[in-house]
Amino acid sequence: MCIAHLGHSHHLLTEDQLAALGRIAVPMAPIDGAWTMSQAEMVEVIELVAPSIVLPMPSLAPAVPGRFLALTSGGWQIEIRDEPVLELSRRALPRRRVIVLPEP
Repeated sequence: MCIAHLGHSHHLLTEDQLAALGRIAVPMAPIDGAWTMSQAEMVEVIELVAPSIVLPMPSLAPAVPGRFLALTSGGWQIEIRDEPVLELSRRALPRRRVIVLPEP
């Protein structure tokens, strides 16, 4: 199972880059929209990757996760977790796409 850290990305991924990465089951995606790419572009990258679970890497600004989630409306289940641990396995990946956020 591939878990990819998409940090410090400043551009959309090309088809060649996506092919080189292979099947990404869980991207860790920066959602700040300032230091990397815009939130809309990050959503586009996530859609291209088509993962089972997305782990947003939120910024310290409290409004950032809400703006990101507004861009992902439809088709994504949102799971807010109050635990700092997430156990993953290939067999246990959800069938429906999930965005997992830590509790604010």
